[in-house]
Amino acid sequence: MEHQKGTGRRILYLDWLKLIAAWLVVFYHLSYYRLDYGFVPDMAYWPNLNRIVMCFASCSVPIFFLVNGALMFHRHRTWKEPVLKACKILALIVIWYFARFPHWFFRTLIILYLLFPVLQFLRERYRWLLKLLCA
Repeated sequence: MEHQKGTGRRILYLDWLKLIAAWLVVFYHLSYYRLDYGFVPDMAYWPNLNRIVMCFASCSVPIFFLVNGALMFHRHRTWKEPVLKACKILALIVIWYFARFPHWFFRTLIILYLLFPVLQFLRERYRWLLKLLCA
């Protein structure tokens, strides 16, 4: 296994999940913006198959959030680390805003990073309450 900076050993199944999720994001956007759902004479018509695959591909962003959360809980962090990370992402949002790129994903990440110290405290001290909230 490869050594990852500051966290010990890599978690290979999380790397694979990130790889699969990245491919699904690309497929989702390709099929949403580029594939034609219309009928073309003398060609096979598979619009429902494409929509079914898009439904599976739509799980890619939640996979990224789950992997990110699993990696954050993998080691103990101070409250400053997630706040600094949220500030860096905020700077990225400003750049993406002026470039006219969608940035909802980054706003959601900021919220999660800012909630992380609370979730970590609940996990360490009141695990039963965290399980109740997540149920």
